[in-house]
Amino acid sequence: MINNKNPGRQPSLRPKRMKAKERRKQILNVAQHVFAKENYANATTAKIAAAAGITEPTIYMHFKSKKDLFIAVLKDNYAFIMEILEQIWETPGNLHARYHTAIMEIASLIESVHTDTAGLWVIASTVTDPDISSIIRRFDNELIAFVSQDIRDAARIENISLNCNPELFARIIISMMVYITTLAMAGSKINMDETACVLDLLLDSLLKTPA
Repeated sequence: MINNKNPGRQPSLRPKRMKAKERRKQILNVAQHVFAKENYANATTAKIAAAAGITEPTIYMHFKSKKDLFIAVLKDNYAFIMEILEQIWETPGNLHARYHTAIMEIASLIESVHTDTAGLWVIASTVTDPDISSIIRRFDNELIAFVSQDIRDAARIENISLNCNPELFARIIISMMVYITTLAMAGSKINMDETACVLDLLLDSLLKTPA
């Protein structure tokens, strides 16, 4: 029942004030979309603030500069990517089955949901800033190490032989992900059958067939 004891008092239309942690996360999420849409050069803190429905000084309460915000977005996004990969890589099955499932699920995610995530890293690779380049190299090395070690562990557990260095396979797998990303950014449909075929060829070349 509506309380009419004080009809002159109207409910506040002001949005609920966010806690610092929530506000920071909101800025990161909005900034990722703006950077992916506008690219690094054209994205401004003013545009990000407008998209987030906040004032520009609010951004500077959490981040020192646009570059600092961009690096924070990359770090946040990388943690998200690794969380997805770790979940997918835990899929039951042998090495061939797990990687087949992983890449196909990643392709589907990039195409249908995470185009901003995909575009962010392509844009980051074009930015000529030593700090940003250093972040990209670090994440690239960590991802290659992650995939390479996973392959070595699987080979040991499953007692299988490898035809090539796991780092080389990891690099090719990452290149596939970049290609899928480029297709998604261009609005092209990802051909899952062709992707599966290429992946099968790569896996067959990696794994030594028993005599």
